[in-house]
Amino acid sequence: MLLLYIIKMTLIAGLLYCYYWFFLRNKQFHQYNRFYLLSIVMIAAILPLLHIPIPFAGFANDNTTTRLLRVGMGDWEDPVTITARKNFFRIFLNWQYLSFVVYTAGVFILFISFSRSLSYIRKISRHYPSEQVNDIHFFQTSEPGTPFSFFKRVFWNRKLNIESSEGQQIFRHELYHVRQKHSADILFMESIAMLTWFNPFIYLIKKEIKAIHEFLADEYAISDSSRYAYAELLVMQTIRNKQAHILNPFFHNQIKRRIAMITKFKNPGNNYLSRVMILPLLFILFCAFAINVNHKTLSPVAKTKTITVVIDAGHGGIDPGSKSGTGINEKDIVLLISKKIQQLSKNYNVNVVMTREKDELPGNAADIKEGLKNRTDIAVKSRADIFISIHVNSDDKDVTRSGFQMYISDNNANLLKKNIQLGSNLSETIKKDYEIDDVLIRSNKGIAVLNHSDIPAIIVECGYLTNSKDLSYISDEQNQEKIAKDILEGIVRFQKDYGYIQTDQQKLTGPQQIEDAMAESLTHNDSIPSKSKGKEKVYKKVEFEADYPGGQNGWIQYLTKNLHYPDNAVKNEIQGEVLIEFIIDKEGNISDVKAISGPEELKPESIRIVKESGKWIPAKQGHKKVNSYKKQPIIYKLES
Repeated sequence: MLLLYIIKMTLIAGLLYCYYWFFLRNKQFHQYNRFYLLSIVMIAAILPLLHIPIPFAGFANDNTTTRLLRVGMGDWEDPVTITARKNFFRIFLNWQYLSFVVYTAGVFILFISFSRSLSYIRKISRHYPSEQVNDIHFFQTSEPGTPFSFFKRVFWNRKLNIESSEGQQIFRHELYHVRQKHSADILFMESIAMLTWFNPFIYLIKKEIKAIHEFLADEYAISDSSRYAYAELLVMQTIRNKQAHILNPFFHNQIKRRIAMITKFKNPGNNYLSRVMILPLLFILFCAFAINVNHKTLSPVAKTKTITVVIDAGHGGIDPGSKSGTGINEKDIVLLISKKIQQLSKNYNVNVVMTREKDELPGNAADIKEGLKNRTDIAVKSRADIFISIHVNSDDKDVTRSGFQMYISDNNANLLKKNIQLGSNLSETIKKDYEIDDVLIRSNKGIAVLNHSDIPAIIVECGYLTNSKDLSYISDEQNQEKIAKDILEGIVRFQKDYGYIQTDQQKLTGPQQIEDAMAESLTHNDSIPSKSKGKEKVYKKVEFEADYPGGQNGWIQYLTKNLHYPDNAVKNEIQGEVLIEFIIDKEGNISDVKAISGPEELKPESIRIVKESGKWIPAKQGHKKVNSYKKQPIIYKLES
């Protein structure tokens, strides 16, 4: 983001300076040019920071496809953490650190130069006596580079007779610098140049501003004397001694341009067009850098009936749910998100029924069990089409786990297709704004609000309270509104499809195609009704999960002993969590090992360790061995 800001700032300054060079430079409207050049710096600094949203609405494309999500059992193995020590030598060599060092060095060098100039002015102010002329301090000095001015101080050279006509012209020149506060311009530009020393246009602007100061002061000095005599004075008395760069010395080094400006006669009728034509350029830059066009998809509400959705804000009252390290309760966060959904629902032609609208169990229940019953009763009484329960995850053992997740139930085979479709639609809309697991999870223990539902139902876990990134995201009101809009958009998309699944970017039209797509999306031991030779066959949940020889402890020991932190990942400071999924067949062999999330550099090692783990004890359904599905989180962590 910072690099993008720097590029934009430099580009804006460059474009505006180029306009000045070709259309305004060496023209005789010096005050205009002075403020134009100063405004370049302000515009270049502020314009990239502006983000003005301009909504642009369009109707959704009816041909867009929704990727069908896979459904997992939610049988997660305990996460395994592997650590490696950071290479501090490489840390100091990474480009971010080196860039910071170079930038800081540049600022420091310019600051030293700036400080030396200020110190020089302070030194000569103390060394030479001054006279008060109105509000100006007048110093008679023998310093090289004089005369010059700095704010309300004029440093004169004793060799110049102030009573002579030449002396009077020079004094008028310096007096104009003082009255017009040109020193403030220079200090401002020096400060900007110090902070943005990498921008070449800043130095060009600074040089031009100093030249314009001289043009203005020269114009004032010759207002009651001969132009050509003044030009001759500049030529004859040009002094090229070393001088502090923050001053307004009379004998400036751009003598040729100053003489050209002095001897040029004004034509007030010319050059108005060049000043006015900057406005279209500013408008183009404003549109290009400050305006964000939000391409919002309008829900085709006119084409669909109003859909009733129960929004269940999880927990409440005596049931706080999860809790963050900073004391934020799950029940409070989910209520805020749920209320955002309710507030925005009319824009999507969705009728929202809330299970609770304040900090209490639904129906002001006396206990959690009664609250769960009231949630499902509300869905029945409201004749709802969809049930969505809003929750937030937590994992005190692994604070790196993050992202949204969704849970469904398959207790009702007739609803399984719609539950998968609902989850897939919600995933498509949520993932635009935040990371979300691309697997719909069925909890091994079952979830009451899902299992007792006779309508499509889903739990949306909005990140982890125990993860600082997730907590920061869901605690922000604007992000809560994003979540609400994504969920409502997903509901509208689901209403359009309503159980008809599209996968691999192809629409599925026939009933058998739908069954085949679902069978492909589910893992081997998942419960799904499918047709085989005219008879319905049902895969049921396993009663006994597959196990590693030596049990869970043996599996953990195997992983921690044989896992190796990839050297390339250590070198590039890459860490994070890799989630591996795999299938254990009836013989205890491992197959279909995949890394479904995590940094790419860490996936090969994670896949290798699982593939080389040998035979497992297969899962059983009754007395029969069956295929089993597993998920293994592996956390790679760099220690200082």
